[in-house]
Amino acid sequence: RRNRLPLELGSFWKKMRKGLLLVSVVQRLGHTRSSNPQATARFFSHGSPDASNNSTLSQSWPAIVRRFNTLKNDDGFFPLFPQNAEQKRLIKKDREAAVFVMLCSVDQEPALLFTKRGSNLNQHAAEISFPGGHFEDEVDKDLVQTALRETQEELEPSPPSLISHQVEILGKAAKLPSLRGTPVTPVLGVLWHDLSKSNLQNVFPGSPGEVDVVFTVSVKELLQSETSRELPENRFKLRHGPVFPTEHGNIWGLTA
Repeated sequence: RRNRLPLELGSFWKKMRKGLLLVSVVQRLGHTRSSNPQATARFFSHGSPDASNNSTLSQSWPAIVRRFNTLKNDDGFFPLFPQNAEQKRLIKKDREAAVFVMLCSVDQEPALLFTKRGSNLNQHAAEISFPGGHFEDEVDKDLVQTALRETQEELEPSPPSLISHQVEILGKAAKLPSLRGTPVTPVLGVLWHDLSKSNLQNVFPGSPGEVDVVFTVSVKELLQSETSRELPENRFKLRHGPVFPTEHGNIWGLTA
């Protein structure tokens, strides 16, 4: 598809503590009294520490919504990290993009969904990302619609109405600049359709040629597996960024 957003990009992790997209979302939403990864994972699978008899993501959802509403800024955005004047200056204004950070329940365990880009694509082949892409004036009324449209196109859900009928939007996070300066808005939401690893490919087969595989990683595994790597040369002069190893390759760059 034309104008596809490149997602091999970096984050401000080393300069902005806890400023990475993936872990910033789950840790900040799950952080109540402890920043311990195990406590955060328990929050997502069992609700808040004071809750009783809560064992599913659906039962945790009210606590997640309360946490989001507590943390969001005056503009209604979930803040990930501050940007200084120089970083803001380097952000391009001519195009915007959005990605969908989808919480889901996989074999009764809270997880996030990712795609691995097609291995034969001309740009950023076989790299891992959240579904997403550029805002298109002709079809998108806002960036939430951008994220959902791109998710529908990339995942090719079965049934086709799954995204439109079974997704609930939590809200938007503050814009993140890619290393090329494109402002990217993470849209946060939940899929109210129980998944399992055994049926995931039937539900989300992925768009042939564009997506090699659709897969999920549990919140617990993500929080326990984080490491780092050196970033390519970039306009923000960032040297290192987070990496999350998975069975399908490393999650890094803007997705991390």
